[in-house]
Amino acid sequence: MDELSDESLMLRYADGDDHAFEVLYGRHKDALYRFVRRQCGDPEIAFELAHDIWLKLINARRRYRPRAPFTTYLFTVARNRMIDYYRSRARRLPAVGVMSDPIDVEDLPSQGDDGPETLA
Repeated sequence: MDELSDESLMLRYADGDDHAFEVLYGRHKDALYRFVRRQCGDPEIAFELAHDIWLKLINARRRYRPRAPFTTYLFTVARNRMIDYYRSRARRLPAVGVMSDPIDVEDLPSQGDDGPETLA
């Protein structure tokens, strides 16, 4: 089975051959992990994201069509998952310029203080 193309293996997996997936996973797990690790920088998060990407492939196996090389398919799924990861991370971060503590108006300098000059 090692001599079969990735595309053939994925089609066999879609037809129920679990061993075909094991071969595919063995061929590409390290490259996928390295890609995700480079993108996120955290080994633990990379492991979780790579696992999630493989689960996406497992769940979509019956919809797979070999229109391009399997690696193109795999890394497109990976890229899309990374985009989702960054979007979810951006939602959790405070917006740039937003202050976490409110400003007390009494702490602001009055117009007569030695603050910056204003243009007339």
